[in-house]
Amino acid sequence: MAWQIDSLAVGIAEVFGNQAQLVAPLSAEGGSAVWALTSHPIYHLLALALLGYLAFLVYSYRGEIPLFVQSTLMMKSSASDEANPIFSTLLGRTQQLAVMAGTLLAVRIVESEFVPLPEWVESWGVGIVVLLYVAGAMLIIVQNLALKVVGLVCGASDFTHEAITLKSLFVGFWGLIISLPALLLLINHSVAETFVLHTITFLTSLALLTYMFKSFLLFRRSKISILIWFLYLCTVEALPVTLLTVGIIRQL
Repeated sequence: MAWQIDSLAVGIAEVFGNQAQLVAPLSAEGGSAVWALTSHPIYHLLALALLGYLAFLVYSYRGEIPLFVQSTLMMKSSASDEANPIFSTLLGRTQQLAVMAGTLLAVRIVESEFVPLPEWVESWGVGIVVLLYVAGAMLIIVQNLALKVVGLVCGASDFTHEAITLKSLFVGFWGLIISLPALLLLINHSVAETFVLHTITFLTSLALLTYMFKSFLLFRRSKISILIWFLYLCTVEALPVTLLTVGIIRQL
């Protein structure tokens, strides 16, 4: 039996040709390089900073957060809540939380899905977090400025102001609901990644659908055509995010 098995042994060159080579097994050093960015101590410090900022918001605005969530989810307009300066401050800080969580989560997903990373990403190191944070913040600022300009030109400043408030509510709301699941991925690589990503995807989809429904009600209440609402979602909301995402992916 041993002689029969040995006689069946065939060299790799005989099967695949003289140019064939065996692929070297993945070493421990090579495997650890996959997490070169998210295993960096500075990245962990940023994740802990996100956790601390979330804890600060929950504790400092424990009385306003229920109102914030109610204003986001209820069917009637909540623009009048801006008269409360504490609520306005919370609105801005939750948007900062959303950009922080989205930036760190994007780096975690990019590093796990695009291997190996391009040289320019590795050269930036954890500085890529700052680059994505600035890009996300600038995206929100440009969108808001575009809406304000349209409101001034068309004489619909009140409507665009309410549209900006509505979007700001949902950006902040999204940051609140996905921060904890995101932190599970950011701090612990051994967590069930698929389950957490599905949870984040579900929460994001729920927030987007609710935002689309409320924005539809806003346009309908203002007696603006559904076509204009659809163009608004495609050009002002979806197009800039798509261009930014595609631009980043094409560089990977």
